[in-house]
Amino acid sequence: MSTKIDLTTQIFEYNRYANQRIIGVSAGIDATTLDEGQQALLTEIRDLAEHIIGSESFYASKALGHDMFDTRPDWENMTLAELVDMAEVTGLKLTEI
Repeated sequence: MSTKIDLTTQIFEYNRYANQRIIGVSAGIDATTLDEGQQALLTEIRDLAEHIIGSESFYASKALGHDMFDTRPDWENMTLAELVDMAEVTGLKLTEI
């Protein structure tokens, strides 16, 4: 018997995978080794990660009809490693929905 996965589920599963890869690789950048010109790039990566995860949280909350989290996570003060973990949480929630 074959298991069928609908297209929407596949899209959200790939989205979760891609976000984990993108943010995960970025989390491996050692900020102390970046020169000043590259520091702006690290800021852009953080801003992108916060945007992706915050947006996923927003869309999941809208689909659920209530906030996904009891209290709003402090995205701005999370490390990239913490954002990678949160990308997994928000990505899984969208796939579940």
